[in-house]
Amino acid sequence: MAYNTLFEQLHDADDDEVRGLIAYGLYKIAKREWVQLTSANGKPPTPAELKAYQETWTPANIASKRAEADQVLRSYSDEVVRQERPRIIEEALRGSFWNSVLVNIVSAFIYTLILIALVVVLKVAGVDLLSIANST
Repeated sequence: MAYNTLFEQLHDADDDEVRGLIAYGLYKIAKREWVQLTSANGKPPTPAELKAYQETWTPANIASKRAEADQVLRSYSDEVVRQERPRIIEEALRGSFWNSVLVNIVSAFIYTLILIALVVVLKVAGVDLLSIANST
């Protein structure tokens, strides 16, 4: 039997690998259904019939299977997100309040240290901030 190049056509190396594999799987399902349909009389298709079937896969058929693979991936990702949404939301909200409080406390402490350091530097430089504030 001659080599079937449909895999390369459905699974382009420059393209998304998973989409190509799904598209090839969809092709194999279609081929299996065709074999079952043609085997209804009890004899499997001949190699010539298989080759003729493979040759019926036009670029439009290949594009259709790739689009169908895209839809399968979209449906799968939508379902995964739908199922995981409660867990994602819970994880996002869990502990975020106390994390925010801790970040704010640390940033306020650092800001206070910066202000104290500024006052000390000004005092060492001979600038009296209290007398400046009282004179205004």
